[in-house]
Amino acid sequence: KDKLYNLYPAKVSDKVLGYDAGGVRDIEVIERDDRKQQWNINELSGSFRLVNVFEDKALRANVDHKTPMMAEVNGSDEAQLWSIQDAKNGVRLVPANTPSLMLVCQKEAV
Repeated sequence: KDKLYNLYPAKVSDKVLGYDAGGVRDIEVIERDDRKQQWNINELSGSFRLVNVFEDKALRANVDHKTPMMAEVNGSDEAQLWSIQDAKNGVRLVPANTPSLMLVCQKEAV
């Protein structure tokens, strides 16, 4: 609570998830002062919402389930809820309403 995090692939700690007005950006080189690379993790009854508090936007599983997107924080939007599961080298981010999917970084993005 009240902390900011960078989200990065387990084996690529110098690149992080960010976004811009067009949506979620590819994994990019970390810049410590880039506010669009900083996330707050809010716990909600076993699920989590990943929020950029500087713009009040949340990471959302897209309707077509192909790419994540950013959206205004909406307490009733279940596509903004994520499960954080332990994995070998870190954690997996899984859309809470679609547990058969997970957020992945494609090799060509890093």
